[in-house]
Amino acid sequence: AQGLWNDAPIIVTNNAMKDALNEEAVRAYAEATNQEVHWYYASDSCQHTPISDVGLINQLSELHSGQTEQRLGKIPLVPGIPVMIVQNFDVGHGIVNGSIGTLTRIRYYTDENGFRHLHSCVVKLSAKLNIPQMEGLDHGECAVLPDTVSFTVTHPYSHRHFTVKRAQVPIQPAFAITAHKAQGLTLPRVIVDLAQCTVSE
Repeated sequence: AQGLWNDAPIIVTNNAMKDALNEEAVRAYAEATNQEVHWYYASDSCQHTPISDVGLINQLSELHSGQTEQRLGKIPLVPGIPVMIVQNFDVGHGIVNGSIGTLTRIRYYTDENGFRHLHSCVVKLSAKLNIPQMEGLDHGECAVLPDTVSFTVTHPYSHRHFTVKRAQVPIQPAFAITAHKAQGLTLPRVIVDLAQCTVSE
């Protein structure tokens, strides 16, 4: 019976819990499959200037996805994990915000600080989708490329508000997903975290 639940996503109520559970689940998957977890950082900028201060990069990378338009500052990835696409890529072919698939390939570069940044990822989606086959990709696979979002944060040193532009591949590990993202999905089985639910009268 335990194997039946191995691929069941955990439904949680908030992004901070989702991100923390996904991080632990990616680590566990890496250990179980004898792989290494690597972190892939976003490229953040402010007023058209790349943010290069390592302390500030680390502060921004710790923000949960609910604070950053669903683009993680650093994504823990291992080939074979379930991932969710968090952008509408190709609505006509069903590659939409909330699509869940399996991460098959990662392309990245390393910056001067030693941080990895994603060029692209390849995700294998449901065989039921009629995804046009691209050269170099298997049937059902799609390439996910970085996009750019903006969000406002409080500077950890000056405490002033400033706007960050973040370039990141719009995927997240999908061992855990929020109840909001689960709406409309058809899933054969799920685990629900009821402890965090609120009761309305």
